[in-house]
Amino acid sequence: MTALRIVEEDLGADLAQQVAESIAPQPTPSFCSSVTIGITPQVSEKILASARWLEANVDRPISIDDAAQVAAMSERNFLRRFKSEIGMTPSDYLLRARLKMSCRMLVDSRLPVDKIARRCGIGSGGQLSKLFRKYLATTPTDYRVRNQVAP
Repeated sequence: MTALRIVEEDLGADLAQQVAESIAPQPTPSFCSSVTIGITPQVSEKILASARWLEANVDRPISIDDAAQVAAMSERNFLRRFKSEIGMTPSDYLLRARLKMSCRMLVDSRLPVDKIARRCGIGSGGQLSKLFRKYLATTPTDYRVRNQVAP
């Protein structure tokens, strides 16, 4: 921090910011690091089980009714309870889990974006790109390049 303050005093705030960004890893968006961050201690076992089931089945087509059955609830009650206990709808939770998986696959594999999208249950590379631009303000390819670990 002291060195950054010296750089800032001598060369300006913009350069100090660039130096700080180059030496410190950039934080990953919340859904790419963990989908379950928002879970509070008051989450019931049934809702937690359905959230885990959603994460485990991101690669499959999933209906809300399927997730409600895992929680042994009616669809309407499940939607209400999931949103109040987790803090987002099951659909949003599933989307975040799919984006989290795609982030991991982009960094850990050399698979084409289209194949990653299909394996994550997103459908196509175009749809994945659209979601990345909306939620991460970048493209999957740029995300891969920025987050790839040097060999």
